[in-house]
Amino acid sequence: MREEPTTVVYENDCGRRKEGEKGYTARMDIKAYGMTDIGKWRLENQDQFLIGELRDGMSIQLGSVSTDRILRFPPARGTFLIVADGMGGHAGGRIASAVAVECFARYLRWKAKELLVPSTQLLDSLSEGVCYCHKALRKMCNRYPDLRSMGTTLTAAYVLGKKAYIVHVGDSRCYLIRQGWAEQLTTDHTLAQLYTNANPTEPPPWKSTKEQQNKMSHVLWNCLGGREENLQIETIERELEPRDMLILCSDGLSKYIDRESMVAVATQAPSVETACHKLVAAANEAGGSDNVTVVLAECIAMSDSPSMHQVVNQATEETAAFDLPPRQHEFVSCD
Repeated sequence: MREEPTTVVYENDCGRRKEGEKGYTARMDIKAYGMTDIGKWRLENQDQFLIGELRDGMSIQLGSVSTDRILRFPPARGTFLIVADGMGGHAGGRIASAVAVECFARYLRWKAKELLVPSTQLLDSLSEGVCYCHKALRKMCNRYPDLRSMGTTLTAAYVLGKKAYIVHVGDSRCYLIRQGWAEQLTTDHTLAQLYTNANPTEPPPWKSTKEQQNKMSHVLWNCLGGREENLQIETIERELEPRDMLILCSDGLSKYIDRESMVAVATQAPSVETACHKLVAAANEAGGSDNVTVVLAECIAMSDSPSMHQVVNQATEETAAFDLPPRQHEFVSCD
């Protein structure tokens, strides 16, 4: 029996405040939707995804004083998007992807106070979360012989303020759509991409047959869990603009849908929900040989809302608005 697609809808609609008021900083309003589908040929779905919001704030139930000044500012908020594509015999892939997503979300909750403050160390903190997931999976692989070959990709985007922070392992992808163009922010950690990076001007030796090309394009040299203890975590930081879109997807989508088609569907659909359904349907119609997962987030506006931490800092010391320096692709080792 074919599994029904699993979907999640989420909106982060920040409160509006007066522009130019002291202590306020621009923040993105995010609307996101995600779904995962078993595809046309697989017996089970080994993909996982998660969309959520990290918060830091206060809720007052009852009191004899006015709460206006206490609750004047909304809490700091960060939006996270996660996609994982599991691999391994029997139920191993499904378990690996689920454990990775759950562990990463748990790490975000533990580190909420750190992750809700803009910092040059934010990407390092997210990388530590990926390492935490990897070590948890490695322990399971060592403890249960039937799961020793299980592994998973993990691609996560964390939006705080006007910036997106991405951590990535494997061949799931994160795209940024801006002004009608899609840029692949992550790189595929496959043997095919590794060879291309090392020999950019030489044609790959396996190009002789489509079967060889497909095989090399789906062999991972880097994943969570698996047989390798070492892990390389790719980190990317990008500043976002209004109407930007982020697409996170498993290779069940990217192997069938090119960038131009992604842009057309994402920008022409009336909602992120409709766009996700159309993308999954298109991947299935084009072959559907794998599980298909897509998460689409749209930056719908800029709202002048404060971060609690920034308001406190500015009340005690007059400083310019905090701005992180540009940071390109980097790899962090998980020892």
